[in-house]
Amino acid sequence: MVSRKRMVLATCISLILLCGALFSVWIDYLENERSEPYRDQIEVVKAARNLRVGTILTKDKITTEQVPERFLPPNPLLEEDLNLYLGQPIYVKVDEGAMIVTSTFARSKLTPTMEEVGVVTFQRKVFAGEVLRQTDVDQEILLLPKELSESLVDEVDYTDLIGKPLLVDKIEGDVLLPTEVCLDGDGDCEIVPAHSREPGW
Repeated sequence: MVSRKRMVLATCISLILLCGALFSVWIDYLENERSEPYRDQIEVVKAARNLRVGTILTKDKITTEQVPERFLPPNPLLEEDLNLYLGQPIYVKVDEGAMIVTSTFARSKLTPTMEEVGVVTFQRKVFAGEVLRQTDVDQEILLLPKELSESLVDEVDYTDLIGKPLLVDKIEGDVLLPTEVCLDGDGDCEIVPAHSREPGW
């Protein structure tokens, strides 16, 4: 009788230990599943701000971030390959925070009529009627069609526009055009309301 009780007790203990072992295995499995997407982190290059077509890639325009390999798009620009692409123009618009891919630099889209142009871009939103200040704008190099570059304010003459009122609203990243500044000495120019602004730069 005692021997039978011992056998039952031993069986119960064995079952408890087995259940404990199975539970431990199950917990390990769940932990592995949870951490699996975050393994094999790859450092990729992302846009630190909106990058328009023709922008020359420089370090101040990008940031890097660790991303799980399984979440990467085809042909991402890796941090270890960044030096190969610095100084190259991009041919696809890249939004701030978006991952940059190597196809962004496809040279097949380059045409003989394109050239590097110094343009003036806005560093903040400026409303129509506001006086243009030096701190509102900055110079940037873009790769643009030659016929378009002739209509843009370049790094030589944009200083003549400082202190003049804007005719239209401009947002961060917009390019400054000569026709968007009031050059009339008396300031007698027509201000274009924001809702009637034509899409473009």
